[in-house]
Amino acid sequence: MNQTKFEFNGITFRIHYSFPAAISESKNPCRALVTPLHPADGKAITKKQLYNKNSDYPVEYPIYGRNRQDIYNRLVPDAAQDLYCQMQQSGLIAPSQIQKSKDLASWAVDFEHIFFDLHRDGWKRNTLAAYQGQYRLLVPCLQGIYPEEVTQAVYGDLQNNICKNALCTTRKDREEWMPGMQPPSSAAKRLTLLYDLLWDLKRVAGLDIPATPYRYGGKVSRTTLLLVRTDNARSLPPQCVDILLSHPDLRLQPALLIDCGLRISENAGLLWDSLHRINGSQGPLYYLTVTGQLSPDGVRTEYAKSDSAYRILPVSPDLGRDLSNRKADLETRNGNIDLTLMCLPAPQTTVECAAQAARDYKNHVTDLIPTLLRQPDCFNAVTQQRPYDFSASKQNDLLYSMLTCHSLRRNYCTYLYSSGISPQDIFYLMGHSVRKSHYKASSKTPEEIYRLCLALYVRRTPFHMPQPLRYALGAALRQSEVPACEVELSVPAGSAWELIVEDTEPDNALQIDTTSVQVQMLRSDSILSTDFSNSLLVRDDLTHILSIDYPFRSEGSDVT
Repeated sequence: MNQTKFEFNGITFRIHYSFPAAISESKNPCRALVTPLHPADGKAITKKQLYNKNSDYPVEYPIYGRNRQDIYNRLVPDAAQDLYCQMQQSGLIAPSQIQKSKDLASWAVDFEHIFFDLHRDGWKRNTLAAYQGQYRLLVPCLQGIYPEEVTQAVYGDLQNNICKNALCTTRKDREEWMPGMQPPSSAAKRLTLLYDLLWDLKRVAGLDIPATPYRYGGKVSRTTLLLVRTDNARSLPPQCVDILLSHPDLRLQPALLIDCGLRISENAGLLWDSLHRINGSQGPLYYLTVTGQLSPDGVRTEYAKSDSAYRILPVSPDLGRDLSNRKADLETRNGNIDLTLMCLPAPQTTVECAAQAARDYKNHVTDLIPTLLRQPDCFNAVTQQRPYDFSASKQNDLLYSMLTCHSLRRNYCTYLYSSGISPQDIFYLMGHSVRKSHYKASSKTPEEIYRLCLALYVRRTPFHMPQPLRYALGAALRQSEVPACEVELSVPAGSAWELIVEDTEPDNALQIDTTSVQVQMLRSDSILSTDFSNSLLVRDDLTHILSIDYPFRSEGSDVT
């Protein structure tokens, strides 16, 4: 392998191989240094340009493997993806060079099965058949339109374009129709489908579509605006999660939908090589590398939903251990299965069989999870979480449509938020893009990865209880790796230590349990004592209310 340059997403990279003596006896004796070249002048990008460091030396991204071919085939794509994302975040790639997300036409094709499953119970058989035909006529009208670009104005133009395109199939009044007029008969069904599709892509698929869809010729109702602002399916009650986890078809690898908030296509596209174990201060922990997804035809691709979708996700220790044991069991019978899809019950003999099995699995899970969540016991448990009722029938209809596989992803996001995770970390773990982010898509040091896993280790999940951090005090230990509610320390006999505990949460109680250890409190600084139930963490004499807005105040209300 003598290649010194390669291209990725239109960017040229330089790669230099070497065999350093210091690692000659290791499992990965070959080192490669990857350097991106500036798209404007072809010069090597410096550390100052890419990382904002005080260095004019070229970026040299190190990766290690068995040999040149091993590095180039197995590791270079991920390295290039990491560098490409960093170039994008640093503004080194022009907007025209940045690949856009899927357009609405592609989303409509991938979402067709879920869409008709959502509405199957509400449409008669003849209506369903007619809508399926009109749906395929709608798809070409959505080409080149990206979800993030659909403003209210774009939505209105799209409605009018559907009407104009429908005139091609109408024999009369072709030249008489104008925007604002009654839509052509052949466009009516497509307009209805467009309305339902955009709402479902927003609610179920979680697409960031700026527009609020409305029926052709109408406007957004107040009830609709209230429904948008009072989404009550962002957190699933524990009994609903238990229903999913107790089902025989939703164990181990499918449980990652709950534990990691994966998209269904990401979940189905996981390889056994995506599961990793890492050792550290608290023993072995587990994580996933998300590097691809399953396409609609059942073939795994190395192209994720977006650049930000390439990420590292910690896995609950018990679930990670069960998955690792499952992998070991399969390898005992089938040999190496690193490049086998995790969703397959056993390795398939041909690529075609694997694609069919993966497609069947994805469709099965996509159908099964909504069925379980919509059972009366689960459905009623979710409705009881509503903060208030204003239109039970419409709220129930919305809830019914939202109880899909994506509900697990919304539940995971709510869990992260309620656990006190920073917004930057939430965006990273969800695989959402964030402007001016300092995160690389999937490039993290082993120390960073282990801290990411520890942050999950000390929290409660559906698979394990919060675990204490256990340390043996020594010269190397200066502080805990992550914040934790419980820390166990082993103190060497005859030694003296100063322990500093930082607590930023109000009204917490510090408890120290000791065995044969003398403890003396040297200093205690308290947070200002106040009632935080309905107040901000600021001083009253430094705040001033400029205005109060009641967006849902009814007409005639005496609230001022």
